[in-house]
Amino acid sequence: ATTIMADDPANKPILRPTGDYVVHFSNTSGAYIILDGLDFDAINASANLAVIKITEGAHHIRIKNCIARNSNSGHGLLISPGGAGGSNFNEIINCDIFGNGFPHSGSPEHGMYISTTNNLFDGNRIYDNWGWGVHQFSGPGIDDNIYRNNKFFMLNFTSYDGSGEPGRVKGDGMILSSGSRNLVYNNLFYDNGGGLKVGNDNAN
Repeated sequence: ATTIMADDPANKPILRPTGDYVVHFSNTSGAYIILDGLDFDAINASANLAVIKITEGAHHIRIKNCIARNSNSGHGLLISPGGAGGSNFNEIINCDIFGNGFPHSGSPEHGMYISTTNNLFDGNRIYDNWGWGVHQFSGPGIDDNIYRNNKFFMLNFTSYDGSGEPGRVKGDGMILSSGSRNLVYNNLFYDNGGGLKVGNDNAN
C-alpha cells in the first residue's frame, strides 16, 4: 500500500486547500492507500459534499489518526459508490470528525454518510457536527459494515431556512437506515438527542 503519514504524530500537518474537497479518492486507481496522522481542514474549501470523499470505485482506503473538520456545508466523510460502483473495504480508524454540515438551507449534513459495504469504523470520535454522527443510507445492499469502539457526542439535527441564526436541536448518534449484517458494538453515545436508530430497510 502507498502510505502518506505525519513525521511527528503529535503535530499533525494541516491541509487547507481551496476547491470542493480536502481529499477526494475517485475511480479504481484510488486503492490500497493509507493516510496517517494528518489534519484535513476544509475551512478554505467550498466542501459542498465532504471534507473527505471516497467514491467511483475507489477502495481499500485506510484513514487513521486523522482529523476531518470544518466542512462548510457537507459531510466530514462521504463514502458512496458513484457511477462506477464499489468503493468498498475502507477503514476509518482513530479519527476525529467534527464541525461539519452547517445547514445553509434545509437539513444539515452529517459527520459520516456511508452508502457502501464492508467498511470498518473503529475508535473514532464523531462530535459537534450539525447533523447526525453517522447516516448509513441509500437503499438495500449497504451490508457488512462494522462500527466499533467509537464515541458519538454533542450531535445535532437542525433544519434552517437561511434567515437569522439556526438553533441547535440535539440529533442522533447513528442511524442505520438500510443494509444487512452490519455490526455495531462497544460504542459510546452521550449528550445527543438519541443513540442508535435502525431503519426499516436494515434487514438484520
